[in-house]
Amino acid sequence: MCRGLDPNEILSREFEYAAQTAFQAHEDRVRVFTYYLATAGTLLATIVVADLTNSTNLLAVFSLLFAGLAILGFVSLLQLIKLRLAWTDSAHTMCQIKEYYIKNCDELQLAGAFRWKLETIPPAGKMWTVAFLMALTLALLSSACVSGAVFLWGLAAVGGPWIIQSTVAGLLSLVGQLVAWIHFCRG
Repeated sequence: MCRGLDPNEILSREFEYAAQTAFQAHEDRVRVFTYYLATAGTLLATIVVADLTNSTNLLAVFSLLFAGLAILGFVSLLQLIKLRLAWTDSAHTMCQIKEYYIKNCDELQLAGAFRWKLETIPPAGKMWTVAFLMALTLALLSSACVSGAVFLWGLAAVGGPWIIQSTVAGLLSLVGQLVAWIHFCRG
């Protein structure tokens, strides 16, 4: 037995740490999402201003920029997944501490005081949460960038739009990213 050690103090500190990491994971999700939106918006604004009608080289450059933005979008989606998992882990930690107090402090009658318990925490991959909607928005934008990259590459390389190819590429990208969200958030 450890004399002079206050388990309530340790548990309180652990709970505060878990709460802080959950908050930080949420804030980081917002930053990742906002960064990608700002980057995508900047590229789109550049394209609106650029004159793409007479330059095959410029079309190829913008195609590569869209491809880069699509890759950045996928990496950002992976970051959102990791941050969602970090938030879920922090929520589990806080609930584990609450469960400890429920079991060991019967006189306080804490069982009804907490909405979330270990068995009621929303799963990381739950659909239609704010985290999922952020990931969906990012996946849609990233997939649109894939479509844009293929479309512009077709204009630059072949001289005609690759409408079917760009649509298929964008849809495959979207499906792949949604599968990644579901797979990694549930695994």
